[in-house]
Amino acid sequence: MTDVELIDLILSILDSPYANYLTRQFVFASITKISSRPTITPNQQDRVATVLASYTTNPELELQQRAVEFASLFALGELRVGVLERMPPPELKATVTGVGVLFHPCPILLCHRALCHK
Repeated sequence: MTDVELIDLILSILDSPYANYLTRQFVFASITKISSRPTITPNQQDRVATVLASYTTNPELELQQRAVEFASLFALGELRVGVLERMPPPELKATVTGVGVLFHPCPILLCHRALCHK
């Protein structure tokens, strides 16, 4: 899959009638992160910047805010690549893995172990 095809696919979500503002925010995050990859051509980086810039005046304030935030990353130049690089998974500490509520199979988040295993 080429960078053009990938960005075309992701941007097609913006035009979907089923995409709500939250989905569109994820699209903004995705295209911004993808644009920082070394394999993406400058033309596609410009395309992403143009799409984000077009949403900076969107009447939906949440979309406008995300677009402004991600568009401002393009002004950082090469620093943007460092900001958007892949984050390593967090380390699980013994105190976190020892807490039963965090990894308990009960669907209720704040249940007590004794109540679930009667």
